[in-house]
Amino acid sequence: MIIKSFKINEVDLKYSVGISKLKLGLNSLSLEDLFKLIEDIQKDKKGSMIQFFNDDFILNSEHVFHACYFTMKAFKKGVNILNQKNLEFILYLASKRQIKQSLYDFGLKFEHISNKKLTYCIISPSMELSLIDEDILQKLNAKHLDIDLNKISYDKFKRVKDYFQISDNQILVVLKTYGLNIILENPSKEDLINLYKVLNDLISEKMALLSLEKIKVN
Repeated sequence: MIIKSFKINEVDLKYSVGISKLKLGLNSLSLEDLFKLIEDIQKDKKGSMIQFFNDDFILNSEHVFHACYFTMKAFKKGVNILNQKNLEFILYLASKRQIKQSLYDFGLKFEHISNKKLTYCIISPSMELSLIDEDILQKLNAKHLDIDLNKISYDKFKRVKDYFQISDNQILVVLKTYGLNIILENPSKEDLINLYKVLNDLISEKMALLSLEKIKVN
């Protein structure tokens, strides 16, 4: 599990985030069963949030951490767009106002359950991440898988960049502010690491813009 703790002084908020991946041991599990399990654990662990998600368009763990930050800050300040943290989190992962589209792109589908390999995120205001994680594994008869969220590749960079409709020009402008001159096609490993940093910044900027939209939607 990838774990990181956060303290946001401006709103007096502390929380920890865990990102992990599991392989289901249950032969039969519906999305409804999974959602019910999440709901039960969240009720038992007050203030926690558990969300399984499609990681096809997730750049890396920082992408998830940023979505958690904007979700938790929005609820603390009372400027959340949606009424459920789980849905707000998905909205920020996608950096879109359209919850249906965000769920389609980042929510779980039947094929994810069939594949039995699921990526998920836990947010807890206390240090109960391991306890919550063990509860999830036990109830799903699951085991941890190696999480590959932070593996870098040019294909993933391009896929995520295209999903978020970020242009080459935007990338080059930010690179210039870093004092870097990188050819976008066939970058070296070092250049690719810097391209990931730039793309993270631009995705986070999209989340920040979304956070300014305080109008509630259904």
